[in-house]
Amino acid sequence: GERGRRERDFLAGYDPRAFDPIAVTVDVVVLTLRQGRLHVLAIERGGQTFAGAWALPG
Repeated sequence: GERGRRERDFLAGYDPRAFDPIAVTVDVVVLTLRQGRLHVLAIERGGQTFAGAWALPG
């Protein structure tokens, strides 16, 4: 259909090298209540950068 044709036309002229590369990350915050107190799940980073620092998993 029309939508597919527009997408094909767009992709035919698309050059990903014309744009700066990007990086995407996703973080997850896990919260729980234990004995009436709020806790958060964290990991200790094992590799660089920031090895040994606490971080959110993800």
